[in-house]
Amino acid sequence: MMQYQSTLDLWLARAVEDPDLATELEAVRSDPDAVTDRFYRDLAFGTGGLRGVIGAGTNRMNLYTVRRATQGLADYLNASGLPKKVAIAHDSRRKGELFCREAARVLAANGSPPICTPGWSPPPPCPGPPATWAAAPASA
Repeated sequence: MMQYQSTLDLWLARAVEDPDLATELEAVRSDPDAVTDRFYRDLAFGTGGLRGVIGAGTNRMNLYTVRRATQGLADYLNASGLPKKVAIAHDSRRKGELFCREAARVLAANGSPPICTPGWSPPPPCPGPPATWAAAPASA
């Protein structure tokens, strides 16, 4: 039996909000290496932010990992006493709008209604994304 079989089964049972994830997990269910790669660690938040392959699992970018990281930010803001102002933007990459919306939902549920920029911005490394522009009026 695979080391991550129970985690895979849990994800299949609960990952119902994005049908792409269940389809992907069913497709790799019998491939131990593919399953391990998706679940052997949590996706790391590094100097470039939360980045990774879009897909199912704790080691992939998906709405669940975005929610988890955003909850961490919300917990930090709530504990720090800092202003609860967050600007959110997304670029044109796949699922960008979904991830932006989910981050906004988590922040709002934690008492930090976000400032969401309309539309999308160019993907990095373009300087000055709309989230940067949105932050200036928010602090005024």
